Amino acid sequence: MSNTKSSEENTEINRPSTSQSSELPPLRSISSHNNTMNEANKTSKSVNSPNSGPSAVSFNSDVINGLAKQCDNINISNNKVNDQKSSTNSPKKKNVRKRENKLQLKIPSENTPSRIQSAPPVPSQNGHTLVHEIFLKQITPLYASTSTRHLFPGLDYIIPDEEFKKREDCTKMCIFSIDPFNCRDIDDAVSCRKLENGNYEIGVHISDVAHFLTENTLLDEIVAEKATTIYMVQRAYHMLPDELCMLCSLFPGVNKLAFSVFWEITEDAVVLSHRFAKTVINSCSQLAYEHAQAVLENKEDAEKSFPEIYNGLTYQDIYNTIKILGKISAIFRKKRFSEGALRIDQPKVSFHLNTDNGLPDSYWIYDSKESHQLIEEFMLLANMTVAKRIHEDHPKLAFLRCHPPPSPYMLNQLAKSLKPMGIDIEISCAGDLHKSLLPYLSPDIADRGKAMVLNMLFAKPMTRAKYFCAGVCDGDEDFHHYALNVPLYTHFTSPIRRYADIMVHRLLAASLNYREPLQWEVRKVGMVAAQCNKQKYNAKKAGELSTELYTLKYIEMHSPLITEAVVVEVRERYIDVIIVAMGLNRRIFFNNDFPGTYKCIKNDLGAKLSKMEVKWDKTDKLPAVEEVIEVFSILKVEMHKGDDMVKVETKLVRPQ
Repeated sequence: MSNTKSSEENTEINRPSTSQSSELPPLRSISSHNNTMNEANKTSKSVNSPNSGPSAVSFNSDVINGLAKQCDNINISNNKVNDQKSSTNSPKKKNVRKRENKLQLKIPSENTPSRIQSAPPVPSQNGHTLVHEIFLKQITPLYASTSTRHLFPGLDYIIPDEEFKKREDCTKMCIFSIDPFNCRDIDDAVSCRKLENGNYEIGVHISDVAHFLTENTLLDEIVAEKATTIYMVQRAYHMLPDELCMLCSLFPGVNKLAFSVFWEITEDAVVLSHRFAKTVINSCSQLAYEHAQAVLENKEDAEKSFPEIYNGLTYQDIYNTIKILGKISAIFRKKRFSEGALRIDQPKVSFHLNTDNGLPDSYWIYDSKESHQLIEEFMLLANMTVAKRIHEDHPKLAFLRCHPPPSPYMLNQLAKSLKPMGIDIEISCAGDLHKSLLPYLSPDIADRGKAMVLNMLFAKPMTRAKYFCAGVCDGDEDFHHYALNVPLYTHFTSPIRRYADIMVHRLLAASLNYREPLQWEVRKVGMVAAQCNKQKYNAKKAGELSTELYTLKYIEMHSPLITEAVVVEVRERYIDVIIVAMGLNRRIFFNNDFPGTYKCIKNDLGAKLSKMEVKWDKTDKLPAVEEVIEVFSILKVEMHKGDDMVKVETKLVRPQ
């Protein structure tokens, strides 16, 4: 996920040999199809069916229904080629096509096709549960058609000499990627070298996907409609065809085409100049975040676990580069937040899956460490630098990303409700909000829970960031990014997984005379932005539902699971909590089965300030006990599989 050069230099470079039209791909109506994904079934990780014994998979039916609905919303067109070939003017056949395009979730067996119902998932004959059939059929793209395969080179592609001469040769530089472990869609790599004047030339190198994805082709239409890669727990469903994804990924030891941004930066992290260039790079290593983190933490065994290093470079070369990048990125980050940026972290769960049956063995909460922040800071810098350039050169066509401010009313009400609890939150701007939340971000369990609650509460008033075409906006406020607190922003650094970035690459290429001037229409650019917004949201929700499925499955497998939870809200007959170890939201009801009495003490200042007085009955072995439950209280809870085989129930654990 990550961009190359210094000194302000406007170099004229010949256009790439790849044919590129100056028109936008037409966005046609998108429909879901009910084709069976045979190839995907062969390669996807299967999960044991209920017939396979103790590892049987059953998921919460509400989550399955939600995922089915989300898959419907994702609207992936898998049969575009066949639709074009078989289209006809016959009204009768058009009506038939409408019926065929209607979403149907079929199990690949001889049985009658079934729709999603509020019932446990039914296994197919090949052992996949219904939820995995949803993944395979509604999300996995079909790119097998020879009608699109000829539109990009194979994996044996070698950069032609003619193309090589048009680009900067960066193959001898110490360039490497830092990504999640075993990442296969490597968009970005970084570099740093010391200049004679004592400053540094830092580069961010991004895969040049737009070089291979020719505009106005069927493949470009499909990719534009898909708009994003979808990340599920068990695998990624790529926006690009798998072969093209592999061709563009910046794997080490191989010459790759890149679009690079270079900055000249002082030791004190002052940016003096920047420039852009199309380049050929040869990454010397594919690092995981853990490798870079070990270097940043000066771990003695960091070198022992390092991946293979290519191109005659050494561990010390990479070590020195990481140290410099780490130092400068830390200064960038501190400066960003001091100038008014905001970060609200929602907990993200990751799973380790059993290689034999696909079931979750273990989980962990994503923790943003210095290595993640290193990459994040330079990606942000690249995106902001590119945004400024494309807006200067294409004031009407620039493809940008804004973040509208949150609801003032909701923020004000939330701040008022927290004030009597001793939590003073300043909401006048993003920077003040961030500074107000900082005192509550602590590693110990109590404050960690409080931080989770506050992050969740303040995420609710926030609006979604969105892509837009500059030509449809008027005032500067329409361009502003609230959370980053910058006037212009875009996405440039992930073209393998986001179509928005490909649009930005094409704009920047036109700015630098790598291609012919653009003849795009503002209206059509706006349509592409709307499609990217819709698909990004749908993919996000599908990924969240996938995580919830595996979370509930893990709980079922380890039932009863006793853990700590922090209270988010207190109501008359229930409390809402966050499971601290999982970042999972759960609701605990008080009903007639509760072994004691309970009473909600309402607070006129807001429902979130209500308290629950709980009295646990005396038992043969335990005395009666009282407790008061309020927002931020840390409780012991027990999660276990429900009686109907598809629910996970949560209840309070009696205090000791």
